Amino acid sequence: MPNKSKSQQDEIGKNFADSPLADYANKVSGIGNTFISLSGLSYASGFIIINIYLANKYGIYSFEILNARYIYSGASFLMMCLVAYLGALYLANRAEKNKSKSWFARNSDFVIWFGIINGLNAVIIQGLILIADSSGFKSIKDALSFFPIFPWFTFAMVFFSLQIYFLKKEYLDKMPIKLPFPSIVLTNFIILAALYGMSVYSFLPSSLGGGLPTPITLVIDKSKIEIAQQLLPVSQQSLSVTVYLIEQNEGSFYILVSDQKSVTSDSVLRAVQINKSLIAGVIYPHSTAPP
Repeated sequence: MPNKSKSQQDEIGKNFADSPLADYANKVSGIGNTFISLSGLSYASGFIIINIYLANKYGIYSFEILNARYIYSGASFLMMCLVAYLGALYLANRAEKNKSKSWFARNSDFVIWFGIINGLNAVIIQGLILIADSSGFKSIKDALSFFPIFPWFTFAMVFFSLQIYFLKKEYLDKMPIKLPFPSIVLTNFIILAALYGMSVYSFLPSSLGGGLPTPITLVIDKSKIEIAQQLLPVSQQSLSVTVYLIEQNEGSFYILVSDQKSVTSDSVLRAVQINKSLIAGVIYPHSTAPP
């Protein structure tokens, strides 16, 4: 009897494994695993990008573990990596088709299409920036001028092209030093994230996962004005000040404020960390019509 019961259970399990429901469950599980992996990759890349940007530009470190901004900024970076990778993949496929052509014809074709794809990438990203937020630019002409996304895409496409080329089996087997696939990919990933944090990130608006400083108005708590005066140009008669927000976490704002000690120029800005307990309110720049 127990053997019969076991065989019935095995039969039920086999029928379920072959059913459309099992196939659907496997697909959902696969999507879930992919989502978790991409979220982890976005978080890691965002952590690298934001902290390299803050450290390189302002000498600030923000190692806050629970920060959703890491995922958002990292996702933008991964999207740009995907665009650069697809461009490099297209170039690799063209190079494969042009194998029978002369050395000059192959290289000319590669350089021409590299320039076309790279230029299109830069124009598309700059167009998205204009649509998302033009507050960082004085004019459309300013936005369409030479922009750090162009050299970053150049580096990214070169890295991905080399990666695609050397990871082909016939070339990988000839390499004198055997490196595991994850090591090569991870190295490229870290290099591109670091370059992104030092160049592109500071020019992208926050709506696109970037760190373009955003003008905000801070209203200081009147009872804490004496402490705030050590950091901001405020007084009992003027409790509000307009600054540029560069980063924030659970307890602090990181802002750019005019250097009160500078005697050479009023345009000199310094990075300042101010505790949120000193702030009575924040006025953001965007206004909207009442519902």
